[in-house]
Amino acid sequence: MLREKIDILKVNPDHPFRLADMPTASKALYADKEDYKKLLTKYKKNIDYLQLKFYASASHTLLVILQGMDSAGKDSMIRHVMSGVNPQGCSVSSFKKPSVEELQHDYLWRYQQKIPSLGMIGIFNRSYYEDLIVPSVHPDSIRHKTEDWFNQRCSQINEYEKYLTANKVVVMKFFLHLSKEEQRKRLLKRVDSASSNWKFSMDDLLERKHWKHYQRAYEQCIGKTSTDYAPWYILPADDKKNARIMLSYILCEKFCELKVGFPVPDEKHKKILKEVRKYLE
Repeated sequence: MLREKIDILKVNPDHPFRLADMPTASKALYADKEDYKKLLTKYKKNIDYLQLKFYASASHTLLVILQGMDSAGKDSMIRHVMSGVNPQGCSVSSFKKPSVEELQHDYLWRYQQKIPSLGMIGIFNRSYYEDLIVPSVHPDSIRHKTEDWFNQRCSQINEYEKYLTANKVVVMKFFLHLSKEEQRKRLLKRVDSASSNWKFSMDDLLERKHWKHYQRAYEQCIGKTSTDYAPWYILPADDKKNARIMLSYILCEKFCELKVGFPVPDEKHKKILKEVRKYLE
């Protein structure tokens, strides 16, 4: 049942893509709050164990990219889903406005610096896709813009992700698909909450006015950059709990698909282990 739901959320590069056709809400995958906790705990334990084998094998890198409108749940997704993973095997990178140094380089440079090593999980809270989306809505934010800059960047990103894939980086991209009404509720809740209103900015409200432009930009971007080697998943994000379960499930499936395992000791290492056991006994 869950497998079928996930297949629908994966953007097929061979079919036309319309973001408006994708749901922002879906039937709950859990019966109640306790059932949700049990499900998420089960998947988190699986991720933790599979990540341990992934880390030990050091055969690939897993890059998880999270995109979405403000308040779509990117921060809480990372906090709830990845909280059980050994921090030594996982890195989280959140990208804000480029620094002076970063602006002296090409737009992909600062992201390449954060690609983790083999055996690691890297999570990008926003990514180089911001360098496609934001200039689409705010044209003045991009320097040296050509008439065909959007298609050029889509092609560049596709080639970049192909390069990453060839170098054993598994790229998985998730768009947390939030409705405008649910965003309104979350922004109001953020304003009223002492634990979150400190991060509220008037920019959040100003960007909301560009909702349709952002949706159109994401639609074009996702349609042009979902590939067989670096697919997009559109996660209904009106229910944060549902979205977390879906992403957890997809990660578990990917780890299993990679068929990673603990390294098998060679004869030399077996001899060392035998000597260690003899010494300790």
